[in-house]
Amino acid sequence: LVASTCEQLPLKQAGAISIACNTAHLMVDRLPLADTAFVSMIDAVTAHINRMGGRRVGLLASPHTIQTGLYTNALATKSIDVVLPTDEEQKTLHSIITGVIGGADTAELRGNLSALAASLQARGADCILLGCTELPLVGVNTSLPTVDSLDVLADAMLEKYCQDKV
Repeated sequence: LVASTCEQLPLKQAGAISIACNTAHLMVDRLPLADTAFVSMIDAVTAHINRMGGRRVGLLASPHTIQTGLYTNALATKSIDVVLPTDEEQKTLHSIITGVIGGADTAELRGNLSALAASLQARGADCILLGCTELPLVGVNTSLPTVDSLDVLADAMLEKYCQDKV
């Protein structure tokens, strides 16, 4: 269904296209995007972390994104290690994400997300990746550099669009 919907869109005319969901990038290879100006959120984030010098990334993302290795595999291509949340911490992440979707108070959720970031830092993370588009809506209190995957994607989209216009 998604592939047939994509085929109906004028994707080849777009200056830049992407998917603003980390987990949905698991389906990219099944979509008819070969002749498009597709910008991968995962590739953009990986390049960004590599440029900033991150070597041990603490990943805060949906359990599915974590369990499928979406970021772990991409970051490994740049010799960047990933510090993953424990199974129990992944349950907390799921709760935070569904809380955002359900309209929960972000101040309470921020405390939980910040505690997860502190746990990853204690295990050696040198930066924190908010690898789910709901997490920046919560915010995180940490002394580590924080990478917002949606901000990185927006910058990459703008760069791609402007690059093609020059």
